[in-house]
Amino acid sequence: MAILDWALGENVGFSRFVSLGNEADITETEILESFGRDDQTKVIIGYLESVERGRDFMETAYRISHIKPVIIIKAGVTAAGAKAASSHTGAMAGSENAYEAAFKQAGIIRAYTMAELFNFSLAFSTQPLPAGPNLCIITNSGGPGIIAADAIEKTQLHLATLSNETIAELRTFLPAIASLYNPVDIIGDADAERYRRTLATIVEDTNIHNVLVMLAPAAITHIDETAATLALIAKQAPKPVVTCLMGRKRVEAGRKLLLDAGVPSYNYPESAINSLNAMYRHRQWLDRPERVYPTLPGDKSAVQRVFDEVTVTGRNDLIEAEARGVLQAYGFRVPEVVLAKTSDEAVAAAERIGYPVVMKIVSPQVLHKSDLGGVALGLADKSQVADAFFNMTTRIRNVSPQAIILG
Repeated sequence: MAILDWALGENVGFSRFVSLGNEADITETEILESFGRDDQTKVIIGYLESVERGRDFMETAYRISHIKPVIIIKAGVTAAGAKAASSHTGAMAGSENAYEAAFKQAGIIRAYTMAELFNFSLAFSTQPLPAGPNLCIITNSGGPGIIAADAIEKTQLHLATLSNETIAELRTFLPAIASLYNPVDIIGDADAERYRRTLATIVEDTNIHNVLVMLAPAAITHIDETAATLALIAKQAPKPVVTCLMGRKRVEAGRKLLLDAGVPSYNYPESAINSLNAMYRHRQWLDRPERVYPTLPGDKSAVQRVFDEVTVTGRNDLIEAEARGVLQAYGFRVPEVVLAKTSDEAVAAAERIGYPVVMKIVSPQVLHKSDLGGVALGLADKSQVADAFFNMTTRIRNVSPQAIILG
């Protein structure tokens, strides 16, 4: 209900709204698939505490993200949040790093706060994706322009350099004390017509990929008239144009006018810039080359022999020598390894390989060798190798009597 109420206030429409609850049958993956096929849905947003059938979810998200943006906030990423999620739905909280990587691979736009979820939705549902990272700021106040410029430094966007033609055109109508570079400061007495001409000039500059128009209310600012004028230009622009009307009461009607016209209007410059940055990052993801998975030609018969031998013994794990055999069958270079069943065999192997050597216990029951003293490093001569063999096998028999020591 809170999300729907926000949507009413921001004039964002919902084609569908689904609350899965505890998911008796339908999962988030099936809902994502359904929304992806829905012609009335331009942007998919979601709140997740966990994901069932992760591979299916990623494959579906990867495909749908090429058709329309998928914006998700993942809850339960901290210890406190995970505990709350578990008590709420019984969901097991996944690794934060795993979700971060999975979302990136699948093309999901991740929102880290509820504010970002709504802000991103507003931009993606109303604006075209930018062709690049170059951003131009138009403002009637120097301070907010500086704040916005600082915010850009924390994103992948850049303050664009205006073309000479754009600067020359701005000189023909802006006051002499105006800043003609970026941010473009059109001075506090700017009226609707000055905003109109400035925005119309900026959107024609091919160096500019994104535009942020800022307005700080002054005594002589005609906010509603300016908002209406900005809406007309922004709706016709071939690139994303977002606005930031700073304040609350005086700019409320102007913000509503812009939102009704399908032009995002944010309270703070950081919100506007982060939303444009999310759009640019999605553009980068869409422009990536198609994924290609190379295959490694290998000696599959050699690998099959290793697996058959292990299966016959009733084991489910490969010991190190067997694992190395599999790697070598696929062309990986590995250090030479010899399985020694006695101390004499170990000495002979060390003499042939050359010192120093490393010795490791070989036992299907001892997977974490160093924890039980099953690894010796830097053995420099015959006596060290012989002593290490005896000490290691004795120690392992004492601490793990059930272990079968192969050498």
